[in-house]
Amino acid sequence: PLWDTLLLAVSSIVTTGAGVLILTRHPRHAIGWLLVAQGLAAAVAGDLAQGWGLRAAAEAWPLGPPAEFVATASWLPTAPLAVAVLLLFPSGRLLARRWSLVIALSCIGVLMAEPGWVLNPEASSEYADGYNPYAVDWLPTDMLFVAGFSMVAVSLFAALIAVVIRFRRSSGVERLQMKWFVLASGALAI
Repeated sequence: PLWDTLLLAVSSIVTTGAGVLILTRHPRHAIGWLLVAQGLAAAVAGDLAQGWGLRAAAEAWPLGPPAEFVATASWLPTAPLAVAVLLLFPSGRLLARRWSLVIALSCIGVLMAEPGWVLNPEASSEYADGYNPYAVDWLPTDMLFVAGFSMVAVSLFAALIAVVIRFRRSSGVERLQMKWFVLASGALAI
């Protein structure tokens, strides 16, 4: 739908723009680079690929199914970027070294869930012609997706706990940054 396309485009532009703004003042700041990566990945691998795939299906252009595959596969790999942003904001450093395990859990979860998502015969609704040409019948795709996505969900929940801990410990400018971050994250979640 048009509203969905517009919302995704605005989200990509705002995310990339926020990252660029951070990098203009602090060129080595991890949050800036993570936001740019998230925004560009969503714009190119998600929005652009999906747009090409749907138009290719309607107009019989080449490379429609591969573009739809890229769009279908694009959302899950951005989860570790989101986890990293939650864990590193605003200082660009983890609360403690052990929090890096949360990022690792997210990455492992994506590696498990991604084949379960893109190779699933039931993912046919993601393709304009209603058929997943990359489906693998013999692979336990449902099990892979559920197990991997559960790990991603646990890592996102743990990252949210880190945000709460950081917010409770913050003061001054960092506390104000955390308030803005919570407001923006809430708007994104809605």
